[in-house]
This record gives sequence, C-alpha cells and structure tokens, in this order.
Amino acid sequence: MTGYHLSGSAFDSGNDMAFTAPFAVAALTDPGSEAWLDALWNRMTSTPINTSTYYGGGIQLQSMIVASGNYWAP
Repeated sequence: MTGYHLSGSAFDSGNDMAFTAPFAVAALTDPGSEAWLDALWNRMTSTPINTSTYYGGGIQLQSMIVASGNYWAP
C-alpha cells in the first residue's frame, strides 16, 4: 500500500505513480531493460494523472518527460 492512517488501515490501493513512474527513468540507464521500460511506459500512459494529488501526478509527468526525451538541459 502507498500509505496508512495512524490506526493502521490503508488509505490507498497502492497505485500511486509516485512509487512506479521513477523506475522508468532508472530503466533508461540499461539497454537490456527495454521490455521493462516498455511495460512501465504502458502503465504510465494508461494511468490518468491524478490532479487531486499533485505529488504523484508531478512525479509521473516528470518521469514521462524524461523517458520520452522531451527535456532539455539549461
């Protein structure tokens, strides 16, 4: 699960992209991880960015920008 209340009960189903999307950036570092990268990319594109929680949505968007090559170094 991605988080818990103080009582110990889970407050999410475990699908927060903040914990999944960064692995796509890590997969970019190894040419042998193409299948893993493809699976992560498919997961990110099939998961709508949650606008009610900026943190997970922000990390998902930043990871997608890097993984797609649409970034620039100032």
